[in-house]
Amino acid sequence: MKKARRLVTVIALTGILTIVGTKSLPVDPILYVM
Repeated sequence: MKKARRLVTVIALTGILTIVGTKSLPVDPILYVM
């Protein structure tokens, strides 16, 4: 259960960073996170 919850959190953060990143950063947000 903890892994599933953590996975959801990671996906949510990735989505937020993608939205923010596309507005402010020229670098691919997903690659930036990795």
